Amino acid sequence: MTRQWTPHPYQLRGLRQLLGNTGAGLFLDPGMGKTSTTLAYIQSLKDAGQLKGALVVAPLRPAHEVWPREIEKWDDFATMRYEVLHGPRKTAALDRPADVYIINYEGLGWLEDNLKRIRPRLNVLVLDESTRVKNHTSQRFLILRRMIAAKVFDRRVILTGTPRPNSLLDLFAQVYMLDGGERLGRYITHYRRRYFNEIARPGRSWSEWVPKEGADADVTRAIGDIVLTLQAEDYLDMPAINHVDVRVPVDADVMDMYRDFAREYMVELRKTVATAANAAVLGNKLRQLLGGSLYVDGKVEVVHTAKADALAELVEELQGNPLLVGVGFRHEVDLIRRVLGYKVPYIGGGESTKAVKDAIGAWNAGRLPVLLAHPASVAHGLNLQAGGHHICWYTLSWNLEEYEQLNRRLYRQGQSKPVFVHTLMVPDTIDNKVAEVLRAKGDRQKALLKALTEVPT
Repeated sequence: MTRQWTPHPYQLRGLRQLLGNTGAGLFLDPGMGKTSTTLAYIQSLKDAGQLKGALVVAPLRPAHEVWPREIEKWDDFATMRYEVLHGPRKTAALDRPADVYIINYEGLGWLEDNLKRIRPRLNVLVLDESTRVKNHTSQRFLILRRMIAAKVFDRRVILTGTPRPNSLLDLFAQVYMLDGGERLGRYITHYRRRYFNEIARPGRSWSEWVPKEGADADVTRAIGDIVLTLQAEDYLDMPAINHVDVRVPVDADVMDMYRDFAREYMVELRKTVATAANAAVLGNKLRQLLGGSLYVDGKVEVVHTAKADALAELVEELQGNPLLVGVGFRHEVDLIRRVLGYKVPYIGGGESTKAVKDAIGAWNAGRLPVLLAHPASVAHGLNLQAGGHHICWYTLSWNLEEYEQLNRRLYRQGQSKPVFVHTLMVPDTIDNKVAEVLRAKGDRQKALLKALTEVPT
């Protein structure tokens, strides 16, 4: 069933932003209607005879589900033809005339190889969740940069709710997609030189780029004419969001094992030049251990059930109020199911498309007391606010974007109840450090790396 699109005043503001610039960004919180606003923009270009065709690049799930659903949802876009470029029939879909072509980021290489087939039918580029191109050395950025240099698109749009999940550095590649380097510099070296100080750390393979005093305000001013930043709390009647830390004590032998692991890995880190990659290995091992199980010689070994028991207690305390649980590792799902005593649905790797759709449907219908999810699998495009208002982080994600996006599955437009974010934390461990960093302001990436290399032993 379709219906008339009735935009909020801030969506009209976003629409004007897009129409008024050949390159424009909407930095809107999840749930504020970035997709429908962008479709209204595309429809406006079509109505004005200014649309050849729009290429929408999005993460896999939004590309397959969210964008097609939004087009079909509103009467206003009833004449908009779309094709999803994925799977064995993508070449045939590419050759069919359409107003909107939708592709996931992993398909960009294939699209570049077939660009001649579609180029005359494109003039608008939309990058959904544009942080997927924040790395200026990634293949997806380089492919898009070549397309921009070739003047395939005369209008470009970026969309995200978390434009700088790690630091101010994340903005360079995204803004480049809009203006080709006009505002922040044609190359990352220009951007760094202007807004950052390089600080070398002895024994580490990476330098830290620390923003100069006033850099945040300077960058904001530099891009302010083409980027619109809006937060849900300022424009929607949002309920409160409450963070609750749940203390999870573990036995002394578990803490001894934790310190032994930390000591062992820290010794290895100090033997060689520390890198972000091998520091993250340490962090993942410690997080697995605190969750209760470890990979040992290719097998999963259960070490303790303290967090799983705490989760079971929380489920009981909620007395039927549905609970969305963020897990960090697949084997945590098995442990949680064992402790709870039933097969809790899971959204993540290894689950069929049908199983995931059934789980989402059951959750939104209020039929699930517990739903497990890996944050990377629900980070974008899922509306889960109808099913509950309690979230539990079994194992916190290091990724700020994943952390904020999972919380926003429930804390978004349409949520009528206060949202509670419960975090299971073993005291005096890396759990505390991760939580502190994720909730702090400033350069999260730097703080995360620092936390990883300063694990108590």
